[in-house]
Amino acid sequence: MSRRARVAILAVPIAFLLVFFVFPFVSIVWEGLATDRSAVGRVLGETRVRHVIWFTLWQAAVSTGLTLAIGLPIAFVVSRFAFRGRAAM
Repeated sequence: MSRRARVAILAVPIAFLLVFFVFPFVSIVWEGLATDRSAVGRVLGETRVRHVIWFTLWQAAVSTGLTLAIGLPIAFVVSRFAFRGRAAM
């Protein structure tokens, strides 16, 4: 596959994320802080907020790890072996 084809394939999901996730998120944050731009530094500097952010990142990493640990073996078995009920899965 040529470099141009790879770039074209990656451009679609990146454009989707930019249009439907990044732009709305940045717009909401920008409008929410329109009156006081220094609020971001104050809010992120609070211990409670840092704890919430850390917990969220930690919980997401553990959830992803558990999902992979449980889901990958199941996906392997379902894709490699024939058994009753496979079609239902």
